[in-house]
Amino acid sequence: MLAALNVHTHCGNDVVLVRGSYSGDYSSLIYGGARLLKTIFPAFPAEFECELLKLVHTRDSVNVEFVLAVLRSYDGQASLGRICMEIVESLPIDDPLLTEIAIVLESTGVVVGEYGFADAMEAKQKEASAWLNSSSEKVEKFAKDYTTSLGRRIVEERARDTRG
Repeated sequence: MLAALNVHTHCGNDVVLVRGSYSGDYSSLIYGGARLLKTIFPAFPAEFECELLKLVHTRDSVNVEFVLAVLRSYDGQASLGRICMEIVESLPIDDPLLTEIAIVLESTGVVVGEYGFADAMEAKQKEASAWLNSSSEKVEKFAKDYTTSLGRRIVEERARDTRG
């Protein structure tokens, strides 16, 4: 129990420290503080997610922007789905930050094989299809737009792979 408490406190302190240093330079945050947090918390533990969710729940756009920069460091891991849905729910339906959520989710890291990228996009489309049944209109709309976009990218990638 004490170890879990220390990890939770540690997460909070690290997030507060890096968030406090964010001056609005999104690119610098992505390649600086966000990567630092990923290095400290490579597996995206639940305690870390909880600290980021606290920032999302403030509904402050700078806090949400900070969280998105951090999430971009995680190569679109499936475990990011919950926090991304919460961000979608917290934003207006036409907010430009929704594009950043798609970027977070589409990230793949390194892919291998002839159809590696297309296969990765298909897996992401399958993960996101669960969102289509959301009780939230915002999440459902985002999921529809996102899965449609992924579908187009998959078709384009498969066509390009076939032409070789």
